[in-house]
Amino acid sequence: QYKRWGTIQVDLTQTKDALLAATKGSARKALRRAERDGISVRRISSLEELRDYYDFACRCAKRYNKRMYGFEDYQSLWQHIRPRAYFETFVAEHDGEMIAGLSTWGQGDSIGELGSFQSERSFKKKLYGSDLLKWVVFQWGKEKGLRMFDLAGVNPSPEGKDVGIRQFKEK
Repeated sequence: QYKRWGTIQVDLTQTKDALLAATKGSARKALRRAERDGISVRRISSLEELRDYYDFACRCAKRYNKRMYGFEDYQSLWQHIRPRAYFETFVAEHDGEMIAGLSTWGQGDSIGELGSFQSERSFKKKLYGSDLLKWVVFQWGKEKGLRMFDLAGVNPSPEGKDVGIRQFKEK
């Protein structure tokens, strides 16, 4: 059965102030709270760090019954796509622990989300690492001269968990 799907694209050519102004107030509040809570974001810089992130992502995926592909796929992206185009993974950390992660990929002047994860601790304690991750990735994309970030899929008629996913991406 065919099901329509949508996406949300973010124009990275805007100034930082214009990009921030285009976000909803709840997103700006989440960014302030993430910074206040001492959440930090870093870009994965080695295959070993990517393996640690993959283990984190698998634990998160299991929690919400999301299917994961093998580490070999991540390793292949790292070894073959990353040198010629874009494959980057960013993690948000709180008190030395990964609480959220986001992988991106693309080529030319556009990138998109490949996968996004949040730990159970982050969800339960309402830590805003996922919001800070998006903002840092937007800034990274701007610095790289990218034009567009694709938030990779929203259900145009969301139900259940898709409602929250769409709300998060729209803010």
